[in-house]
Amino acid sequence: MRDEPKPAVLITDDDAGVRGLLATLTLQTGCTVDTAANGVEAMQKLRAHSYDLLLLDLMMPIMSGYDVVEEMKNMEQRPAVIVVTAVHDDEATTNLDGSVVSSILRKPFDVNAASDFIRVTASAVRNDRAA
Repeated sequence: MRDEPKPAVLITDDDAGVRGLLATLTLQTGCTVDTAANGVEAMQKLRAHSYDLLLLDLMMPIMSGYDVVEEMKNMEQRPAVIVVTAVHDDEATTNLDGSVVSSILRKPFDVNAASDFIRVTASAVRNDRAA
């Protein structure tokens, strides 16, 4: 019996500590993890690899998460996107394109709840693609 492929997750955040925490949580869910420190690096990786899930910070230098969401509109194959943000202004997150962004996880977050959320979302996307 072959093992099912693990869901692949790209974590994009300019804060190395947050990136590391999210990577640890995501690895514990059984997913594979790749990271990017900004939107430019994230877009390069999204174009080169297939991911099931993107965890995306909004407020980053060089290229923001808002810009990544806009660029992703034109992608044929794109991962599910969970925005992970400290922005608590509803207007700033309400205007995110719902065809790209599937949900929002607000910082600070409960690590157990975040881990479960990441696992469930990544697995659901992987299963939908396999069906």
